[in-house]
Amino acid sequence: MKNTFFHKIKRFFKGSPNEWKHLPKRIINPGQADLSLPNNKIITSKYTIFTFLPLNLVEQFSKMANIYFLIVGILQMIPAITVSDGLPTEYTPLVVIVIATAIKDLLEDLQRHKADKKENNAIISEKKSQEIRVGEYIRINPNEQIPADILLLNQECYVETSQLDGETALKPKQPINENIEYIEAAGPNPYLYQFSGSINGQKPLNEHNLLLRGSCLKSLDPIDGIVIYTGHQTKILLNSHNPRGKSTKMQQVMNRLILYLFIGQWLLCIFCASYFTIALSIKKQDLDYLYLNQPQVTSLLYFSNFCQNVGNWFLLFVNFVPISLMLTLEMIRLFQAYLITQDSEMSPNTKVQSSNLNDDLGQINHIFSDKTGTLTANQMTLRSYVFKNQEINLQRGDSSLILNKENIIYLLQFIFCNDIKIKNGNVLSSSSDEMALINYFLNQGVELAEDDNNYLIKIDDQINYRIEKVYLIQFSSDRKRMSIIVRFQNQLYLFCKGADSVILSRIKQSTNYQEFIISASQEFANQGLRVLLFSYKQLQNSEFQEWLEQYEKALIQQDEKILDNLQNQLEINLILSGASGVEDILSEHVQETIQELQCANIQIWMITGDSYATAKGVAKKIGLMSSRSKSILVENQKLQQIGTQVFESEKNAKNQYEISLIILGQILIDYTIEDKLNLIKLAKECQCVIFSRVSPKQKREIVELFQKCYPSFCTLAIGDGANDVNMITEANVGIGVCGIEGLQAARASDYAIPKFKCLQQLLLFHGRECYRRNTQVVTYNFYKNVLYLIPQFWFGLYSQFSAQSIYDFYVFQCYNFMFTSLPIIVYGVFDIKYNDIMPNKYKLGQESHYLNFKVFILSMLEGVYQSVLIFFFCFYFLNTTSSNGFDYGLLIQGQIIFLICIIVANTKIILLSHQIQALQIIIQILSYFSYICTILIFNNVVEYQLYGVLQEILSQGIMYIIVLFVSYLTLSVIIYQKKYEFFKSLEKVQQSQSTAINASLITL
Repeated sequence: MKNTFFHKIKRFFKGSPNEWKHLPKRIINPGQADLSLPNNKIITSKYTIFTFLPLNLVEQFSKMANIYFLIVGILQMIPAITVSDGLPTEYTPLVVIVIATAIKDLLEDLQRHKADKKENNAIISEKKSQEIRVGEYIRINPNEQIPADILLLNQECYVETSQLDGETALKPKQPINENIEYIEAAGPNPYLYQFSGSINGQKPLNEHNLLLRGSCLKSLDPIDGIVIYTGHQTKILLNSHNPRGKSTKMQQVMNRLILYLFIGQWLLCIFCASYFTIALSIKKQDLDYLYLNQPQVTSLLYFSNFCQNVGNWFLLFVNFVPISLMLTLEMIRLFQAYLITQDSEMSPNTKVQSSNLNDDLGQINHIFSDKTGTLTANQMTLRSYVFKNQEINLQRGDSSLILNKENIIYLLQFIFCNDIKIKNGNVLSSSSDEMALINYFLNQGVELAEDDNNYLIKIDDQINYRIEKVYLIQFSSDRKRMSIIVRFQNQLYLFCKGADSVILSRIKQSTNYQEFIISASQEFANQGLRVLLFSYKQLQNSEFQEWLEQYEKALIQQDEKILDNLQNQLEINLILSGASGVEDILSEHVQETIQELQCANIQIWMITGDSYATAKGVAKKIGLMSSRSKSILVENQKLQQIGTQVFESEKNAKNQYEISLIILGQILIDYTIEDKLNLIKLAKECQCVIFSRVSPKQKREIVELFQKCYPSFCTLAIGDGANDVNMITEANVGIGVCGIEGLQAARASDYAIPKFKCLQQLLLFHGRECYRRNTQVVTYNFYKNVLYLIPQFWFGLYSQFSAQSIYDFYVFQCYNFMFTSLPIIVYGVFDIKYNDIMPNKYKLGQESHYLNFKVFILSMLEGVYQSVLIFFFCFYFLNTTSSNGFDYGLLIQGQIIFLICIIVANTKIILLSHQIQALQIIIQILSYFSYICTILIFNNVVEYQLYGVLQEILSQGIMYIIVLFVSYLTLSVIIYQKKYEFFKSLEKVQQSQSTAINASLITL
């Protein structure tokens, strides 16, 4: 938990996000509203009418830039060092930034308030949703949203949970039919598929008895329930994601550059103050009015003058750190995010949830990708299955069922070792793997029905069986298996299916066809199919009843360790009976996308929970692993052995092969931190890397380890399931695919896209262009401030560096906010250099081509060079005496220098642009118009120092010549540079055309 001042203040107003961990179990009396627990009112808004001002101000002044300018304003009010007559002129732009940001935050939060009000006032059971209390009975009508987490009573129902996890398949819920005296429920937690409790301290409860807020009732009849959790203690609210703050690579570079600039600013101030102090001591004889020859004048007074002059110059140069930069970038990124979502190539379901990461999209070096639902479409079709020593290959056309009394026990496992519900002949399951199996058998003439706890099966209208469902142990990502206990022909059977690594460790070694099944399953995996192994064993009634009694006690006690031990105790000594191979259809255009990303020098690692053989097969299909790849399986070897294998393979390959590393998740448990880091470095040298059999925590660990090894690399993680959230939030950029597995990944991500193929357009076009434009915005803001601030330094050569300003205080403050701000915003939003994806141009971002120390120094030097031309031409050639003999001096020179700086800064935007748009021209005109209006206003204020200056400036004929000539002279370097780049690109085009013609002639 973060303990910064801002986060402490936020927790004071809104509470800790992990408060649920400390909430105790609850005893609920049905029909009695528990007033000690929260009501059902929800508040998803960030602020209230009372907390908006303090929270928003604390949040804004947690940014170093705002604190910096707050301190500067205080310094401007110190009489000894002020250069603005004691007025905090920096507060004008600071207040504009704070108010603009506050208005943006307020408007965003008002939308949340409207949504909250609508949901809280919804009528449920003749009362408002926000008035519902824990313990109350509630009735839900068909197609109504469930308003709280409730315990289902009396009748079974089906719900759709797409608002919670994105799954559109209907899920069955089991009712409680017992007489309820009291309910004991665990404290609230955010885990959607975890709930425990008991009825009257005897009958255990699980997640199948609980209807969650946000799900929708899809049964034909109303249902009744008892409210268990309300408001912010419901699972959907506890899952509300507050993404961690991520700093872009460009922001990190920019922070370093600001630090360098800040140090340079202080060195420059110290130089100026030192010059001034030395000049005072040397020329004190000529400065009688300062009384520097008095005996009481000591070195302490000179030191005081030195410190005062440092403060004066610091305030003159304060805008070296551009106050408007962060606001400008924020506005540009918001507009860029809108254009990304409106791109027809990105599909209408694209969402940008962290626009501040737009720059990082153009600098990605490494991608960590989930497999199922990301690289594949998560659309399952049964391709092959095997039982005993018989294989049915549907791709080959082996479609007939081989069903007799001898085979029935094996085929029943394929049908009933699934968590399914049957109603009116329709089969429902939340698993696409299970539906692929069931649909196949239904198409083969199998008819299924359900009567209470009995399954009825009819095959070809001839064979009828009744199977009693006795108990179900659910599948979970930790268990990687599921089991069902059934009674068939007066005999208890345990059917168990799961991943090969789990099932093979639980089987007996005595069957004749075991090797055949294992071999067939291996072949399925090599084809890229998702493999599940099926097994069974007979149970004795007494044995099972004894186990069930212990298991239900453990459920009531909610002891996970005992539950796990009991599950392992039951699911052993199994007989391997079959395997299924289900094909997960590849995501649309996944091969082309991977090829383009690899051409852009982006390395892609696949991270999956599937077996290594399945992952390897998919990798070959999508082109991640080429036909020239030589794969090395990392299973339990020591790091030194792996390194030897890799280097020997590279040595022997002689460029004939590419090295692919397949790493099993178990090795991440066995290795030390140092070995893990070395393994990541070794994997980085391989052409293809696959991590298989990894848990969600290990996915995050892999990303974290890579970032420790290569901190300068920009990483991206992409996935579609809840098990990918950890990985997505850890990477520099997290992409969520809105897939069949749910919306949790999309909600937790920085960018949500409908398909993997959109990554190509997102990175290679939008990312590349956003990075290029935003870096130009940064360097431009530094450049334009140097351009108009350094003339004050040049004037110091003539004023003994006394910190006399050549600009008017108030006009000076409008430079960044009115006169030069809008043209660069238009550039940052709309300018496009390359209309196509062009992978070969992406490396410019990976190499930080547009923003680095060299580019920064060159832009600073450009500003310094141009300031020399502007200042000295104006200083020597302008006449500052009016027709009536009044000498305006710096007033005329300063305003003309200021005008030329505006012209040069705004014209540079046009020269930088690759597309000149009408909007850019309009904005340029408005910028000049705003300057003219500002001068006209001050020109007519009698008591102000700029009164009458405009007439004197316009009356000087040489002024027009100087403005035009100096503006052209300062911009000539950029103009000739653009010409050089144009002719160079034209020469390259001609050379490529010539090469193509010669090649065609040779072919002929």
